[in-house]
Amino acid sequence: MAGPPRIRRIRTKGGPNGALHRFRNAFASALLALAACRETSTWSDTAAHKSGFIIANGVRLHYLDWGGPGPVMILIHGYGDNPHIFDDFAPAFADRFRVIAYARRGHGQSEAKEP
Repeated sequence: MAGPPRIRRIRTKGGPNGALHRFRNAFASALLALAACRETSTWSDTAAHKSGFIIANGVRLHYLDWGGPGPVMILIHGYGDNPHIFDDFAPAFADRFRVIAYARRGHGQSEAKEP
């Protein structure tokens, strides 16, 4: 009767000074540096916009409104984002358009339920 399979340790070429070892050390150092630089303050929204909710097809959607005269410009964020992605440049259009951005279903503060 044969025993359990033997497990062999795979050695990387170059021993402890090899490329894999150097990469692991560099990666660990980078993680430690990032952890040391982490800011402990909380985020606060300082952008000049109004925030609100609407019900569309039975789903509660969050929106941001930067205001402005003229036709409406609706900004739609990409997957995994929220309307705050536009906080920096939306005010630049508010002199010619009423700028509105909404959070898609399941993003930001919008509901995730199906209509």
